[in-house]
Amino acid sequence: MAERDADSAGRAARGAATTIVGQVAKFAIQLLGMVVLSRLLIPTDFGYLAMIMAIIGVANVLGDFGLSLAAIQAKRLTEAQKTNLFWVNTGIGALLALLAWLLAGPIAAGFGEPKLVGATQVLAVVFLVNGLMAQFRVELTRRLRFRLLALGEVVSQAAALVIAVGAALAGAGYWSLVLQQVAIPVTLLAIYAAFSAWKPSRRQRNGSVRPFIGFSVSTTAVQLVNYVSANVHSVVIGRWMGAADLGLFTRGFQIFMLPLQQIASPLTRVMLPVLSQRFGTPDYARYLLRIQTVLVYAVGSALTYLAVAGRPLVIVGLGDRWEPSGFVVQILAIGGIFQTLGYLYYWIFLSSARMQVLLICEVVGRAFLILFVVVAARNGIEAVAIGYSAGLFMIWLITTCFGTKRVPDIGTRDLLLVALRAGTIFAVTIGLCQILTSSIQSLEPFAQAVVYLAVELSVFGAAALIPAVRRDYIAVADTARRML
Repeated sequence: MAERDADSAGRAARGAATTIVGQVAKFAIQLLGMVVLSRLLIPTDFGYLAMIMAIIGVANVLGDFGLSLAAIQAKRLTEAQKTNLFWVNTGIGALLALLAWLLAGPIAAGFGEPKLVGATQVLAVVFLVNGLMAQFRVELTRRLRFRLLALGEVVSQAAALVIAVGAALAGAGYWSLVLQQVAIPVTLLAIYAAFSAWKPSRRQRNGSVRPFIGFSVSTTAVQLVNYVSANVHSVVIGRWMGAADLGLFTRGFQIFMLPLQQIASPLTRVMLPVLSQRFGTPDYARYLLRIQTVLVYAVGSALTYLAVAGRPLVIVGLGDRWEPSGFVVQILAIGGIFQTLGYLYYWIFLSSARMQVLLICEVVGRAFLILFVVVAARNGIEAVAIGYSAGLFMIWLITTCFGTKRVPDIGTRDLLLVALRAGTIFAVTIGLCQILTSSIQSLEPFAQAVVYLAVELSVFGAAALIPAVRRDYIAVADTARRML
């Protein structure tokens, strides 16, 4: 048993390491693209894309209606079921593509921007491509082919960036962003299909996908609620403030999401199969505690830095005209810390198949988020950011107080103590930096960012004098060692 647990932990750590390395490379490409395209295009161009994606992006979230996660979570998946899932996913993708194409006119009319029609129709192809790709990704995930999955992510981002920059230099404007969005899934499909050992066949009579429906329906409902709440700002800002303000907010939102997208979100495909296997075993709670410790310190420290240095970082990277985005980053990053704390809950509910509990917590919490954003929307993009962050806190609070009680033996008290220790370090860092802000305003933005980094490192170093925090650091370091 001990050897099996050690092997499982090692495989999970190596899978996480491969995923994170891939995400670091992907992050570098995205960051480069963010800097280059922000200097080649104007905020309005980004606002146009955000308007489209706020509406048709819901079809992308619906995607395969949660069948991929259900297939990954399943203990056993027959060849017939794999093939039938492929055709179901492809059919869903085709229907969503047709729906997006038909809605192009109404979407453009809703925002008062006729030029959005053509771009929306081109983006519709993404849904068909995602449907074709879904089962190939599932197969690679179940086989723990994390290196190939990471390679696909990196290559697709690089190829799409080259296309986008070339189009922007040619004067394509917002069309360069549209082409970038199409190029990513097309490249991924080509790579995953080419290197997957599995290939689909004709639809099989004996491969029922009904066992996956219950899990997938709840999963899809959760994702849909998440999407609506995460994109309500695009609708209200685009409708009430215009494409320019939406472009500024969207850029700030994208920067805020980088630590979450590059570390927390991709780890779902690593953690879900591992936690699903461990659920119900004596060491499940201990494993959760290790994951929580690593996740909170790794992602939380990055978000803390964005919370204090977002403005100077944006000015240095994107230019002075994007300064309002910097304030958005700083506000959203505080809420992002609570979102990070909630990621483990998501994995717990998935691995234990408690999707109904997750759905209830998400619906209630995100109803608050939507309300806060809509109420704040008349007061500018910074007010919207405050409302969004307040909503993220409410989601974490509701899930902690009510959701975790529905899953036995997860060690909630220990998980909260880790969050409290890390949260105290983050709060002290933010507080000290706020005190210093007025004293360093005369410095160049780059120098300000360096000062903020020095303060954060100093606080983290001083916190090591506390035995419990020191044990957390050791746990993080030990996990990093296993990844090598």
